[in-house]
Amino acid sequence: MAVSLQARLTRFRDHLERAPLVDKRVHTSFNTHPIIHGYTADFEKAAPVGSRLFDEWVSVTAAYIIERYEVRFNALIGIDSGTIDLAEVVAETVAHKTGRMVMSIRTEKSKKDPPTYRLEKHWGQAVLRTMPVETALILDDVGSTGASCAAVADILRDEGVPDIRVLYSMQHSLTIPELDDREVPYASLYTETIETYTPADCQAYGLCARGIPLDHRVTDRATS
Repeated sequence: MAVSLQARLTRFRDHLERAPLVDKRVHTSFNTHPIIHGYTADFEKAAPVGSRLFDEWVSVTAAYIIERYEVRFNALIGIDSGTIDLAEVVAETVAHKTGRMVMSIRTEKSKKDPPTYRLEKHWGQAVLRTMPVETALILDDVGSTGASCAAVADILRDEGVPDIRVLYSMQHSLTIPELDDREVPYASLYTETIETYTPADCQAYGLCARGIPLDHRVTDRATS
């Protein structure tokens, strides 16, 4: 008997929790504006390329795209650095299962604060300008504010892509403000709230007050 997509998503979520996806032994100060404190969901660490969990991540993402979208995407966009490899393998998987050509387009992230994005020269700009894209799906691992995907969506619109959507592997806020502002549709494999606090609230009653050590390496992963 075939396993339903929902059952596969639930199993994938369970596997991520056991990996674990979120290391609750430490918390991080995220390089957002304003700065917030919270736990980090790290897909690259939990499901590295070549692992069985990465293969499952690819499989459930491809299945979700095929079963849940009526739109037939002809390009998948990977966000540097979290989903570059995911987008490439998922594009190959969707193309193989549907018999349609699906391109993979790469982005590059700057080291600025906050970071900026652009299409990678050879596997981004060149691909997009060689083969016009009508429908693009941006893949990102964790969704909160939507800043990363919004920046890439703006680039794609400037390049003339008319239909742009976003699929998060995990969405940890009920809404994605930056995408709502741009009217970019988004979805996720699953939603799970992750604790976040302002620095003052963290000290008063949050993770800091509970004695969870702070990892002082500032990260921008919460801006996805």
